[in-house]
Amino acid sequence: ASAPPGGAAPRLEQLTGDVGSAARASASQEAWRLLGDCFFHLGDMDRALLALNQALSFEKKMEEPDVYVRLGTVLIAKKRWKQAREAFLKSIQFLPTAEAWYGVAYAEHRSDEPLPCYEALREAALLDNERSDIWALLTLVHLRLENSTQADHHFRQCLSLKADSEDMLLEVATEYARGAGPCCNPVFAQAAARRALELRDSGAGHAALADALAAQGLLAEACDEAVIAIGLSACNPELRGAVFERANRWAEDCGDPAKSEALREAQRKSDEEEKSASAPPA
Repeated sequence: ASAPPGGAAPRLEQLTGDVGSAARASASQEAWRLLGDCFFHLGDMDRALLALNQALSFEKKMEEPDVYVRLGTVLIAKKRWKQAREAFLKSIQFLPTAEAWYGVAYAEHRSDEPLPCYEALREAALLDNERSDIWALLTLVHLRLENSTQADHHFRQCLSLKADSEDMLLEVATEYARGAGPCCNPVFAQAAARRALELRDSGAGHAALADALAAQGLLAEACDEAVIAIGLSACNPELRGAVFERANRWAEDCGDPAKSEALREAQRKSDEEEKSASAPPA
């Protein structure tokens, strides 16, 4: 069995050495690539990027498409959208894959380029039409382009494939709940939020569900979900504040003082939890 990334990283660092060291100069290209992979799995994107760039700096150019997909994924994590796009396109030069085309599409989406995003998603779907994240992103693109019929079709396809991208589902839920005209579909927003919550119980998920319920006029239920969202978001004061502000209006609109009090109590407890977590140890 292969060693876990956490155990492999120190051994690989011994091979690669520090900047300017003899070990660094003589370390193999493959050692740098593996070190980049290890840091990626450990969530250390800064060091992953340094290692992968070092691997790609050798005179002998790497032609493995997976290296460029990994580089693109690291750059996505660091929100360097244009550089990520170029890395995924480099991978496609060696081998077109649905993963690489999806990476291009995601980078274009984050760069607010819906048409290039759509073209990349078409390529991705031709290679693998059973990836739910492709259909989720297609849903978002069509919502942004105000093509509600296509968006709804793609979202149904996304759900049929047991959507597994929490972030994409929450973004779909937000777009459907807050969209204008035909692109406002709070029932689909609710479905997206509930699926995201099946994947992981989170403050963001309950906040999205609260918005979906409020968009359907279910204000009491929306307030209840907002209370849960606030309770799960002690470490995210920005999200808590936004949810609290919206939910307070819902509580006033439904004329239920108990809902307002529950919201204030949830906010108070989360404030205390945040202060406790940030306080220096005794």
